[in-house]
Amino acid sequence: MTPLHEAVECIRESQLPVFRNLVDVLRTAGARLDVESLTSGDTPLLRAMILDKPKFCALLVKLGANVNQAPLHPCNIDVVTLLRRASNVTLVHLFVAAGLKLKNTLEEEANGDKKCVNVCLRSAACNPLSLASQCRIVIRNRYKDKIYEVVASSMLPKTVKKFLMFEEIYSLDGE
Repeated sequence: MTPLHEAVECIRESQLPVFRNLVDVLRTAGARLDVESLTSGDTPLLRAMILDKPKFCALLVKLGANVNQAPLHPCNIDVVTLLRRASNVTLVHLFVAAGLKLKNTLEEEANGDKKCVNVCLRSAACNPLSLASQCRIVIRNRYKDKIYEVVASSMLPKTVKKFLMFEEIYSLDGE
């Protein structure tokens, strides 16, 4: 397990600033946000989803974590399954805005309490993203886990910076 995996696992979500500082230190030392542990597909983002830490998920996505990482093997747990389990519509919006690929993943679920998340996922799969959202995905894919530094140091207007960092969807306290 990497130090970033350990941070996701050991730090409580109520300590988001501590987690943020540790992520910054680890990234400065060369840590990659999409690093897998010994298990294929086990990234810090997937670990945060499994541990039900939506603020950690949001921070990792904002910093450039890949929302389309391969499923966790051998369990075959994927992001869409975890989003349904979390039943957090705001997190669904964030992942879709970050470019979550939804084709062929939206089979019907019998569990009615996940209906709102399923409707959101189905809508995202069936409706095209706006041009602005598509541009955001291209820009974020270009800079990957350096997106935060690039946007923060750019001369872009504050509203564009907030858009690129998903502030209109998921705002983390203290940012």
